[in-house]
Amino acid sequence: MRSFEVFGLPLHIHTATGKAEAVEILNGPLSTGVPGANLLSVAFIDVVMETDHAGLDLCEYIREDLRLRFPQLYIRTGQPGSPPSAR
Repeated sequence: MRSFEVFGLPLHIHTATGKAEAVEILNGPLSTGVPGANLLSVAFIDVVMETDHAGLDLCEYIREDLRLRFPQLYIRTGQPGSPPSAR
């Protein structure tokens, strides 16, 4: 997908292995410097990263701290059992 385009624009994929790394990406290459604006369009987030709810914490960071309302957040987990409840 290195040369993949959407409506003639290049698609850039960033990966993170945990919440801290994702926050670093959100505040670095995806940041516009304008509150509530970012280059993030879609995020696939695993609920369980460093902790059982780090993914939910990341979602809260994106929506509440960065005030990003438009990116689509897809939350999933591969862990068996009940997913953690939202706080």
